Amino acid sequence: MDIVYSVALLGLAVVIFIAFLLNDRASDRPGWTSEGMASELSTVAITGLIAFGLCFGVRFFASANGPVMGLKEVALLAATLTAYYLIYRKLAPRRRIAEYADKRAQGRAISELSSVNIVSVASPADNSGQSSKPGLSRAA
Repeated sequence: MDIVYSVALLGLAVVIFIAFLLNDRASDRPGWTSEGMASELSTVAITGLIAFGLCFGVRFFASANGPVMGLKEVALLAATLTAYYLIYRKLAPRRRIAEYADKRAQGRAISELSSVNIVSVASPADNSGQSSKPGLSRAA
């Protein structure tokens, strides 16, 4: 049964990592989350789950009688792996991270357009194609 606990804890660590990763990359994250709080929670939770999962795995493989799995353990292990695979597919981290990157790029492009220096765009250009200096007057 230790191998089932190990896989369950390690899978939960991966799911929590993906959830915090998606929350960190989202441009519209909830107001109650802050960067410090999210990083502290994720660090403690993921590290603890990985440690306990590895301990259960080592305990399973280092048992005195050798690793023996019954039909119940094999079925639970398969069900656990299937459940985590379905959760991973439902979260779709690659697609969502790409969407967040596109939104962030569009936001940067809009902010760059809105921060164009109006004086340099509106100043008259001379024949060489360079804009004239706004402080100097042109001779007629």
